[in-house]
Amino acid sequence: MEWWTLQQSNLIGGFGGASIGMMGGLVGSLSVLVVRGKAKPLMVGIYVGMAALGACLLVAGVFAVSTGQPRHVWFPLCIGGTIATTVFGGMLPVILARYRNAEVRRMEAEQLRRS
Repeated sequence: MEWWTLQQSNLIGGFGGASIGMMGGLVGSLSVLVVRGKAKPLMVGIYVGMAALGACLLVAGVFAVSTGQPRHVWFPLCIGGTIATTVFGGMLPVILARYRNAEVRRMEAEQLRRS
C-alpha cells in the first residue's frame, strides 16, 4: 500500500521544496551575521538542523524505495533530502571557518587597542 497518492505527492514535493528554498534564502540573507561573527548558535543550529532534516528525508526515501513504494512516494523524499543535506551540510564547514576568521579579527583588534 502506498503512503500517499500522486496528488498528495505533488503537494508534498511543492511545499517541501519551497520550504527548503525559503530556508536557504533566509539563511543567505542572515549571512551578514556570520561575517560579523554574530549569532553563532542560531546560524550553526539552522545549518545543522537543516542538514539533519535532509538526512532524515533521505533515509525515509531510501526506506520507501526498499519497501517497494511507487516513484511518486520516494522521489520527493530523496530529492528534498539530497538537496537539503548537500547544500546545508556542505556549507557548514564554510560557516564555521567564517566564524573562526571573525574571532581572529576580533582578537587582533582587541590586541591593537591594548597596545
